[in-house]
Amino acid sequence: MVFKRVPVSFGRPQWASLARLYYALEASGELAKLDGAVFRALHQENKRLFDDKSIIAWVTAQGVDGKKFTAAYNSFGVLSQAKRADQMAQAYKIQGVPALAVAGRYLVAGKDLKGYGDLLALTDQVIAKARGEQQKK
Repeated sequence: MVFKRVPVSFGRPQWASLARLYYALEASGELAKLDGAVFRALHQENKRLFDDKSIIAWVTAQGVDGKKFTAAYNSFGVLSQAKRADQMAQAYKIQGVPALAVAGRYLVAGKDLKGYGDLLALTDQVIAKARGEQQKK
């Protein structure tokens, strides 16, 4: 099994910009360097990285080549990835995060769970079930 992060916007323009930020950092090879910094900027420093201008300015201030990042951010590939992520969220009927899709068939969501520990424990059970089903084939 493979773990893949999929940022989605739930139809919110500001979150769509953040999804594009994620995919552009990934495409430009800067995700490992800035992933934690993006989280801190949003949730600890209260930076408002919700539009193209503020995102590009922030990324450039982090030492990333602005032209390279902007090209990735505005690329067809990044726009397509963000659109596919939203389509995937709709297909899985994801209504909030955290949510984990397993084996393309199961959805484990945070609703009705008592925390991340419960979410991960339930996800482990679903992964085991999916692996068992896969071995029977």
